[in-house]
Amino acid sequence: MLEKIIELSSININETDSNSKRYEKNAKIDAYYRNALTQIHNGKWISWNWSAFFLSVLWMLYRNMLLLPLMIIGIDIITECTFSEKLIESVAQFAWLYLIFFGLFNNKIYYHHLKRKVEKGYTRSMIQPTNHTFKKILFLFLSLLFTVNIVFLYLSKRKHQKKCRTR
Repeated sequence: MLEKIIELSSININETDSNSKRYEKNAKIDAYYRNALTQIHNGKWISWNWSAFFLSVLWMLYRNMLLLPLMIIGIDIITECTFSEKLIESVAQFAWLYLIFFGLFNNKIYYHHLKRKVEKGYTRSMIQPTNHTFKKILFLFLSLLFTVNIVFLYLSKRKHQKKCRTR
């Protein structure tokens, strides 16, 4: 099972480009995930992932784990709409904990994602997004983020204008 999981995580390396920098970079990434997923398979829970630390939601989207990032975005939108600004600002001070959590545990989450795919009989060609697919997902994510920010900016501006009128 471990070999199938590692195969699903590997990048499609074109053997004809074996002398290129891209080949070397992809080979290093494959080696990193081979090592991390093997350790997790052998019982280790924590492994650090800088990409997941800095780009948590985008990293999960790139790795084709769509449910969890959509849940995180949904919770974020609901939180922004329902709670007061002061509460959100006080909780936002601890945003670095969120980043550390994903830096430590995203490889474990990724391992379980791949394990479920292997159990369902998926192959690498079935789950590995093409560069074109990732660009579409990234465009949709950034469009959604931009739209939500514009809506919140508009709502906060209206709220501020109402406060100014009542004075």
